[in-house]
Amino acid sequence: MSERRGIARFVPWRTLTAIAVLLLVMRVFFCTRLRVPTGSMEPLLHGDPASGDELLVVRTPAFLRGLMAPERGDLVVFERSGAAVAHDERVAVKRVWATGGEAIRIEAGDLFVRPAGGEEARVTKEYAEFRPWLVALHHERFAAERLEAGSDALSLAENVAFDDGWLEESGARHDGRMPVRDLLFVVELTPATHDSAFAFAFLLGGAEHRWTFAPRAAGHEITLARRRLATGQSEEWRVAVAAVAPGVPHDFEFWHVDGQVGCAIDGSVQTTVGIAESEAVLVLGDAVRGVALEVGSGAVTLTRLAVWRDLHFTEPADASFAGGGEPYAIPDGALFVLGDRSSDSIDSRYFGAIPGTSVLGVPVAIVGPAGRRRLLR
Repeated sequence: MSERRGIARFVPWRTLTAIAVLLLVMRVFFCTRLRVPTGSMEPLLHGDPASGDELLVVRTPAFLRGLMAPERGDLVVFERSGAAVAHDERVAVKRVWATGGEAIRIEAGDLFVRPAGGEEARVTKEYAEFRPWLVALHHERFAAERLEAGSDALSLAENVAFDDGWLEESGARHDGRMPVRDLLFVVELTPATHDSAFAFAFLLGGAEHRWTFAPRAAGHEITLARRRLATGQSEEWRVAVAAVAPGVPHDFEFWHVDGQVGCAIDGSVQTTVGIAESEAVLVLGDAVRGVALEVGSGAVTLTRLAVWRDLHFTEPADASFAGGGEPYAIPDGALFVLGDRSSDSIDSRYFGAIPGTSVLGVPVAIVGPAGRRRLLR
């Protein structure tokens, strides 16, 4: 008996018919498809009028438009009108970053939001939030390169352009236009023995960030040291971590994202430290440099390096809203939306906040082409 006939044997045909009708009604009245026409949301969504990603969009009923409140970071599909709106910009998909009553501005790639009646703060994402949004910049494998104590520090990512470009799954690299500093490094290492120790460091602005991983009696310890290059002044944060098994490859992650520096091992956050604005020692155009790995005792084997960047927002000279250090107040019932590919996006920086009533729905999945099918956050 075929699988299909087996199902029919246990599910009455009337139930199957009802399910089919329900799915058809949902498809006709509550869902639609949208082909992404532009590259403003790369690399999350590939855009092209003929071959861009096809999205499954859950429609927002007309009587609910303006009443539903998307959260910061949500994707929305909306409609614009007017003679000045280009044909491929009338229906667009962007990400929400501020809502009615808030004020938003862009500075050096970051977003700063002031809630109604509150104080302005940088939009800060925790590891669990920013990790799925990070954009691949570089991926490199090593032929099990063994590093031993006493050897010179190994310079990593020397030829990586720390810009707002991206790396496709195929390995093709799209060059960016602006330097970025919100980065995460994944270093796959295998400690040779329990007493193996190493340090990972990079320079950013006027400071060095250095993580030291060393054995302790009850496991291991990570020390994060931040040293100002001009004065030599240093701060340290220490955290005990569970023992890392020797002879087993582990993913060590080190990052500077949204004014935070942190470390994770195999996806588990070990330490995160926020750097106050007055202490950041950063200026527009700063990028990470001097990425290095050094073994302090024992030996480790390096097998992989990956570099990821956070979303980076630009301030075009011809954009009228939220740039130049000037906050833009979002009207009640409106949304401020931006494209992930900021340098190639026509969004709220140019046309201001969109009315909540213009939101047509929420994209939930990429349904085509076949190799791109996936659910969206």
